[in-house]
Amino acid sequence: MKVTHIINNLDIGGGAQTLVKDICLNGELSHTVITLEKPSLEYEGLNHLNLLINPIKALKEIFYSDVLHFHLFPTLYLAPLFFFKKKVYTEHNTYNRRRNYKIFKLIDSFFYLFYSKIICISLGTKRSLKSWLIGHRLHSKLEIIFNGVDFAIFRNKESNFDNSKDSFINNKPISIGMVGSFTDQKNQKFLIEIMKILPSNFNLKLAGSGINLVSLKEYAQKIGVGDKVFFYGLVKDIPSFYKELDLYVHSAHWEGFGLTVIEAIASGLPTFASDVEGLKEIIPKEFLFKSNDSSMLSKLILTTFEKYNQSDLDKLLKESKKSFDISVMVKKYEFIYMSV
Repeated sequence: MKVTHIINNLDIGGGAQTLVKDICLNGELSHTVITLEKPSLEYEGLNHLNLLINPIKALKEIFYSDVLHFHLFPTLYLAPLFFFKKKVYTEHNTYNRRRNYKIFKLIDSFFYLFYSKIICISLGTKRSLKSWLIGHRLHSKLEIIFNGVDFAIFRNKESNFDNSKDSFINNKPISIGMVGSFTDQKNQKFLIEIMKILPSNFNLKLAGSGINLVSLKEYAQKIGVGDKVFFYGLVKDIPSFYKELDLYVHSAHWEGFGLTVIEAIASGLPTFASDVEGLKEIIPKEFLFKSNDSSMLSKLILTTFEKYNQSDLDKLLKESKKSFDISVMVKKYEFIYMSV
């Protein structure tokens, strides 16, 4: 069976892009990826065509595919052009700006009709999409497949937990980290502000790129924590980045799933996340904080080694692996491809 993924781009670091890469490189079926935008940094090892550079070859690939798998907007709206093909769509988030305008409720519902299955990456994603779409016919198409992580590449042979606890007790440097695009959604500004509250031995390491990168660097300098906040840019070796951290905090205002939270757990890190859809279903409630509640988050961080112990981390890792292992995800997607 031949599956073709259609997505805006293959930029490193995006959740949708990571999903496409993981399905293509870990499944048993034949996969091709077609992108709509000019290529920049992208994943290696994928069978990839760009519609702008090779339009005839890309369209030929689509024509000979058994299933088309669409990701993100505006590819969502391309489905009617390929009415003769079986199509699935993955919904990657609980919110987008179109949902601020009621007219798009009708427009989106029309385009979703062209898909045999609509995959939601979390329960929260399904709930939000179900409330947005019009008609039970669309609701019956919704399926949940959690994003998956290759736990083997993230797990340290020896946990850093004891070293981190020693650093915490003895006032040695403690590194908090987050991976994500620099956008309003991810809310790294809040973490930068937290550095004003935490003791001087704490620092913040941020990996990613995005439209807010420059302004956040300027903001860190402005509020006097520029020497405590480190910007790593796009990091190809994410497992090594996690090894530099003592704990992980995910501050997003909203998320479809929160893949990097699972990566942090897989890396054996004490992990905290904002109490929003897409995150609260993958991490215990005692490790959640209200979005932008600096008092609550700083208290969680300062009591990290009272709340967490090695057995807690091992238990969380074991439970996460059952639901979020990459092999589980790929098998579920392949079943969808075969059944549509």
